[in-house]
Amino acid sequence: MEENIKEEKPKKLTKSQERFCKEYCWDFNAARSYRVAYPECSEEAAGVCGHKLLKKANIQARIKYLQANLAETSGISREMVLNEYRKMAFHSFDNLLDGNWIKRKDFDKLTDDQKACIESVEYNATRKKITSKDPNQKDKIEVTVEWLKIKLYDKNKALENINKMLGFNSPDKLEVKAEGTTIIKVGYGKEDDPNPTES
Repeated sequence: MEENIKEEKPKKLTKSQERFCKEYCWDFNAARSYRVAYPECSEEAAGVCGHKLLKKANIQARIKYLQANLAETSGISREMVLNEYRKMAFHSFDNLLDGNWIKRKDFDKLTDDQKACIESVEYNATRKKITSKDPNQKDKIEVTVEWLKIKLYDKNKALENINKMLGFNSPDKLEVKAEGTTIIKVGYGKEDDPNPTES
């Protein structure tokens, strides 16, 4: 007669254990991860406690899952990546052109989505004399005008990445002849060819 053996259901993780697992996935440092998850623990005891925690089956299973699903662990989704590319590819700045100097006050008016399209910013400040608005002030006063020159991300590159993510690119055909045999390789450009041929 066969004996019925019931499998033990994995214990649910506490919030601290879940935090430990996520921290451990970043650098595999049990002591540091334990200190983050259990801040009341001393630095000396964290290493011992962290290694003890790693021996638990439910902790090992959760870490294995998180490592296999890094997108979920990091909180990054394909939709988020695609949305960032969308900002770069379809930004509209009206009078704001790549490489132009703009006043700091105009830069501060940009939306977060517009700022996400900016690759780098160069700063410059100039001093100039202006007529004061105060009627009692006869001499011109000096003011500092702050200027920023922006460089935008490459729209074409962003569009290429969008096309690849959404599968909009039509495959390229590459014919390679070797000893009378024609091999047709279908790919998405030279960068996908593991053995590119020189033309």
